Amino acid sequence: GEIRYWDLTERKTLFNLNAHNGIVKGLTFVDDGLNFLSCGSDNKINFYKFQHAFDHYKDPDFTPSNIYTSKTVLTSIDHHYSEKKFATSGGVVQVWTYERSNPLQTYEWGTDSVLKVKFNPSEQNLIGAVGIDRSIVLYDIRAATPLKKTILQNKSMCFAWNPMEPINFTVGNDDSNCYTFDMRKLDIIKMIHKDHIGAV
Repeated sequence: GEIRYWDLTERKTLFNLNAHNGIVKGLTFVDDGLNFLSCGSDNKINFYKFQHAFDHYKDPDFTPSNIYTSKTVLTSIDHHYSEKKFATSGGVVQVWTYERSNPLQTYEWGTDSVLKVKFNPSEQNLIGAVGIDRSIVLYDIRAATPLKKTILQNKSMCFAWNPMEPINFTVGNDDSNCYTFDMRKLDIIKMIHKDHIGAV
């Protein structure tokens, strides 16, 4: 349940927070770089002001600036690139806004659990996700339903958009490969990255 902030050049911890009762499942900075959000196996989403956390983390009464509670299990979190919104994955994909204690939108597409969500850096209303049922799903938060879905032979555990070509994304898979797709043609694998020694 601990979050640590590291100085990479000095290789030392600058501060650490006892953030969650259980495993920390996800961590993301807000688009302004001054605040961050975390989610944990306790189904809580904590919002921290970075400078406040840095100055007061040793205070026994220190608490997050805001706490949101999810009704479903949480597995990851990611922040929108320009708006005050963030998305979480778990039993369903949920889109949240700071002003509400409940999700703004909820998406599900016949999967038991969604493992990872990521906002597209260019088409900022698009979310990519991977599920425990071996699926890759694209969501548009402007619409009420998911956009596209494809199934791989093995489960994917991570998802990353290409920052230079944001129509492309790569997923890390349990079969020790990474697969790159063009989001316009999910039925075709654009590239396979091999020779990892374990599940990615």
